Amino acid sequence: GNPALEVLKTLHWEEGIRHYKLPSNMRRRFHALPAGLFPVGDVVQSLNPVHGQGVTSGAVMVQSLDLALARYPYDQQAMQTHYFRLSGPTLDQAWDLSISNDLKFPGVEGCKTWRIRFLQLYTSALCKCMHIPCIAERWYPIVHMCASPVVVLHPVLLAAVLLSLLGIIQGPQAWGPTTGSGQGLACGGSPWSR
Repeated sequence: GNPALEVLKTLHWEEGIRHYKLPSNMRRRFHALPAGLFPVGDVVQSLNPVHGQGVTSGAVMVQSLDLALARYPYDQQAMQTHYFRLSGPTLDQAWDLSISNDLKFPGVEGCKTWRIRFLQLYTSALCKCMHIPCIAERWYPIVHMCASPVVVLHPVLLAAVLLSLLGIIQGPQAWGPTTGSGQGLACGGSPWSR
């Protein structure tokens, strides 16, 4: 059998389930911030920790600050503008993924914009295809913020979503085996180009 599963079977709960104490997702916009101030981390946005994107978002902000400092060492206003321009798209990506997931659950308050509704429909359809290796290989780098969200428009992902919405892809049993290399037969047996 599976050794990890055997170990898990021997474990027992020490305590009950604990809830995180973050009441909601929060995002602040700093449009009128004085030059020379650079908000980083949870002061800009705090996300549901279940999705694991908060630390990555903070790291991206620090990296953006480093690049802005290097490019505009003597112009605080330009440095600040560049910082927000660099960090903004990644923060938007994390925000959209986190919010769209959270708003799927009843009782979660928030505005479901057309963008959020589309993202929910798209990701739900895509999740039905995660058993296909070449689909998962394209999706997980996006979720883990290692790839641009533009990758979500890759033809393989678009085709998978369409097939899922049409009911052609319904789960692992609907697709069949993979080749010995772990690459799905449905995707031509070759990994996606990085």
